[in-house]
Amino acid sequence: MIAPPIHFEGDRLKVVWSDFGAGPGYDLFKAVKRLPEYEVVLDDSGMATGITAPARFASMLGVDVPPGLEMPLPWFDGLFDDQRAIAEMAMNAKRFAYWGDCGLGKTLVGLEWGRQVVHLTGGRVLIVTLNEIVGTWIDEAKKFYGDTLPIIRIDSRAHMKEWCAAGTIGGVPTGAMIAVTNYEKFNHSSESDQVVSELKLLAGIALDESSRLKTGGGKQKWALIKSARGIQFKLSLTATPAPNELMEFASQASFLERMRSESIADATQQIIWTYFSRDPKTHRWTIKTHARQAFFEWMASWSIYVRDPRHFGWRKGWTPPPDPVYLHHEIPITAEQRQMVMDFNADPKNVAEANVGMMFAGELNAIASIKLSQAAKGFVYLNDKDAKKAGDSAKDEPIGEVPANLVVDPVDGVVGEGDDVAAQTESKPQPKPKPKPAKKPRIVVPPGGATLIAGKPVRLIESNKPRFVAEKIVEEVRAGHRVLVWTVFDAETEILQRELVAAFDRAKLGRDVNIGALTGSTPKGERPELLSRFRAGSLDVLLSRGSMIGYGQNLQQCTSMFFYGFTFSYETFYQAVRRAFRHGQLVSVRVHIPVIPELEGQMYDTLVRKAKQHEDAVAEMEGMFVNARRMVAGGKSGAA
Repeated sequence: MIAPPIHFEGDRLKVVWSDFGAGPGYDLFKAVKRLPEYEVVLDDSGMATGITAPARFASMLGVDVPPGLEMPLPWFDGLFDDQRAIAEMAMNAKRFAYWGDCGLGKTLVGLEWGRQVVHLTGGRVLIVTLNEIVGTWIDEAKKFYGDTLPIIRIDSRAHMKEWCAAGTIGGVPTGAMIAVTNYEKFNHSSESDQVVSELKLLAGIALDESSRLKTGGGKQKWALIKSARGIQFKLSLTATPAPNELMEFASQASFLERMRSESIADATQQIIWTYFSRDPKTHRWTIKTHARQAFFEWMASWSIYVRDPRHFGWRKGWTPPPDPVYLHHEIPITAEQRQMVMDFNADPKNVAEANVGMMFAGELNAIASIKLSQAAKGFVYLNDKDAKKAGDSAKDEPIGEVPANLVVDPVDGVVGEGDDVAAQTESKPQPKPKPKPAKKPRIVVPPGGATLIAGKPVRLIESNKPRFVAEKIVEEVRAGHRVLVWTVFDAETEILQRELVAAFDRAKLGRDVNIGALTGSTPKGERPELLSRFRAGSLDVLLSRGSMIGYGQNLQQCTSMFFYGFTFSYETFYQAVRRAFRHGQLVSVRVHIPVIPELEGQMYDTLVRKAKQHEDAVAEMEGMFVNARRMVAGGKSGAA
């Protein structure tokens, strides 16, 4: 039996059989039956004579859709030339990564890509992003496309499955061909629930802030990669691919199905063997000198990295935002902090044996560095035993009266140090916010020498940093700046709020000053309101963590920021700066980095070193992409 031909009619393919005997025709019948979506064609007597399916599944049958059927819509006229070119690359490659610096308009590229995919395939498109950014996608679609591109928000895993399968939610048609949801919808409780099989019915899927494939943990990463396998159109969007970061390259390539192996471990080995070597001194993987050109040509066949569009010949009349001004402040150490440093350096668990007993031993382990970072802000979290003892008989007491002209949004409790939006999963619903009778930060002073701040037992330590930073913030507000303050721990957020209350009371600016804090315990419904108030100018100062609002948010209204707390992560630092230093910013953002060298010097020096390495590496990487794009002009795909 000869296999029947595959016909294309609009956005569907059709196969008609004269008989179903064994042979190539039957093999094709079985292949069509394995498609994620199909319909049986019946003759007048009710007998099955063929099968139709969306044309986007043609590649699963070993054929290509005829070029004449793949005619895009006219491109949206609000696109910059680079945005249109990249959207077109993504459509031609079908599975593509756009690594564009913050503020270049990746959201608009993603929206236009989704609009084109819907038109070409007649299928649905799902966009997955950070929880705090879901609303931004919907707002941007309304801003640029009005009512011509309806997009819905999906708020549960069950609704995501239903919409992917049928375009409905709760049995009601949504009328939207594009939906946005957050990464937590791919959390799962068991391996049997890992794969969301309904995703295979989609025409396209886009991952925004897709560095989550590297940092989002195994559960989300594997669930996404496995669930999305076979989807015809895929788009990966992120601002900061890490040069020489093998796991990120392998994860991205695996999601986009650009590797021969489905396993990330095997994909990583493929990349290593082909392009990388290990430095015997640093033990870091670096691209082989003779393989650099080939590596970037392969990458450029399915991705592009853009820092400055002008380097590719785009946006020739474009003026980038002015560079930030970095202001480093050194703060004197207190006697109590100095003694703590000496105690840490005398403990062999914290420092190398050769340095035990030195006053300032230099290299401390990560746990010791974090403890000293906490001490710089005036506290140290206690261990579990001390925490239990301290919490037995705690009483809730206000920390002081709030001046009548100062409004402070309180921080009530904490999800946990290091917890971010990703930790707020559907399996752990947020409790309803308790009534807030007084708008003031609160602490708890139990007996026994410990203090509860934001629900956690701490030991308070004398520090000059909270007051120093609070007074600097007052100076910036007095000068007319809207200020972002980046913190790491909720306890330091609350301590700084207390200092800000006192500092603004002493300053007597003669007007209302409004301060807000967005932490892990801030109810989800209040978070967008806080950000909106800051953008609108009704908040003068906003305190938050980089892990919460340091990615994806557009906060160009900020003209001054303070890294009151920071970590060893340069990516978090870079992304936080880029919330304000981005397209649309008209002034040089003032970036304050206050440091107590003896306590935070190791972290600060690491950030400075990583910043230089990053600048050198991404400049080279963009240059390699510029050259490689010339070699693969036309967007041909490739595989390692």
